[in-house]
Amino acid sequence: RLRFLNPDGSTAFTLDNDPPRIQLERTERLEGGLVRVYGRVEDNVGVERVVLLEKGRYLPLSLPKGTSVPFAVVASPGSVLIAVDAAENRASRRLP
Repeated sequence: RLRFLNPDGSTAFTLDNDPPRIQLERTERLEGGLVRVYGRVEDNVGVERVVLLEKGRYLPLSLPKGTSVPFAVVASPGSVLIAVDAAENRASRRLP
């Protein structure tokens, strides 16, 4: 991570090549073939957004921004979580 500062010492922008980390902490099988997944997305610069790709549709999750963001999602098995950090790095993880 490389941080560039303004003359007043505030951060102008940050270069970051590290993608967010998606951690799945617990999975529950539900009726109708769905799964409920609990986890956390972490990033050293900050998690900007998390999206669920399910059956060809991108569904944004309503989550706070931060360096460690917990989530719970109900989805079809095989759906994909996509996390984007503040520097636009992306990571994805297929749900079981």
